[in-house]
Amino acid sequence: MTTFNAADAAFHGFKLVTKDPVLWVVLSVVQAAISIAAMLVILPAMGPILAFAEQSAAGAAPPDPSDVLAAYGAFLSRVWWVIPAAWAVAVVIQGAILRFLIFGRRVGWVAGLQLGADELRLAVVNTLIYVFIFVLYFIGALTLGVVVGLTGVAALVWVGVFAVLAAVIYFGVRLSASAAASVGERGFLVLAGWRLSKGRFWSLFGAHVMLVFIGIVATLAGFILSTLLGATFGANMVDPTGGSVDPELLRALVMNPGYLIATLIQSFVGMALTAAWVGVGAYVYLTLGAAAGYSAGGPEAERQISTFE
Repeated sequence: MTTFNAADAAFHGFKLVTKDPVLWVVLSVVQAAISIAAMLVILPAMGPILAFAEQSAAGAAPPDPSDVLAAYGAFLSRVWWVIPAAWAVAVVIQGAILRFLIFGRRVGWVAGLQLGADELRLAVVNTLIYVFIFVLYFIGALTLGVVVGLTGVAALVWVGVFAVLAAVIYFGVRLSASAAASVGERGFLVLAGWRLSKGRFWSLFGAHVMLVFIGIVATLAGFILSTLLGATFGANMVDPTGGSVDPELLRALVMNPGYLIATLIQSFVGMALTAAWVGVGAYVYLTLGAAAGYSAGGPEAERQISTFE
């Protein structure tokens, strides 16, 4: 692959679905299982919090602050370890997708999945990029607040918000191929995306915009389908808790066959979109990597990438 094309970049990740549907199914099932497991862990602690909200809506007397603090403490004690676990699974899935899109086949311990050096690289590179984007946003917002406060010109708020958002998008797009390069080059290449995307910002921006619109349509369609199928088994996907505050009833609602089927459908859609989003970076790395001085996946990718043509 030598010619860069924005449309091809946007659709490259969907080749996970068309070229290896088994891997797509495996990753989707893993994602659905993690989502359901997280719900089962968190929901019991949500019972008291939902009860407080219900009492407040009914105009009842405010609960004792110590009870509220204890309820949120129990909830956070579960969330704090669910979030790192979900993050680890997300990195494992990202690694499996990138290895397939770069090398043209499953590369991993089991069905393309592994928790090894690639995942460590992705965790570090992703975290550093997210921290950088957050710091950029924070500095921009702080600067905007100071400028508006000193000048008193309210109209500057909209100009500043647009400028901060534009900066975040610009750096996010320019660094979008860093994860793929880190997997392909077997290194911690945080700034590789900047090097690879030189002179290609608008093309990459267009590819991401296309995916945003595709994602909106696909997510809406997936939600409608999952809601309809879930309803046939008595699951309410619009309000899964059914207004319940009983932890055991909440567990039963989550384990409803309709809810499980709907969650799986949404995972299939979500995984295809995740592959497409990740695929932009993989496409950039494969098409522009050699010109930027990278191996672009090396001889193995050169041999395997022909399967995508």
